[in-house]
Amino acid sequence: MKTFTIEPTARPGRASCSAAGVAAAVGFAGMAIFELALALGAPLGRAAMGGGQTYLPMRLRIASSVLAIFWALAVLLVLRRAGYRVPVFSFKVARAGRGSVLSHLGLPER
Repeated sequence: MKTFTIEPTARPGRASCSAAGVAAAVGFAGMAIFELALALGAPLGRAAMGGGQTYLPMRLRIASSVLAIFWALAVLLVLRRAGYRVPVFSFKVARAGRGSVLSHLGLPER
């Protein structure tokens, strides 16, 4: 299995990696963990997907697993755009992926 590390790419004398990007990545990681817990059957359904049931049915668990993958990729995209070296994405891919994350959040691109 191939492993990789995420490390800052800021150079001495230049601005450090974006603190806002790291904060967003932490928030997105929290969302990924929450969605993964829902997909695995945690009794958190009242806090998600309309709050209709405590345990999500299988079709909503599948949706939560897809969202967990989305948020995990969003973490990597945000860290890449914040200046960290993430070998999974090039800078161009991270820039293009930003639009997907922003549209999911309902935010306009500048």
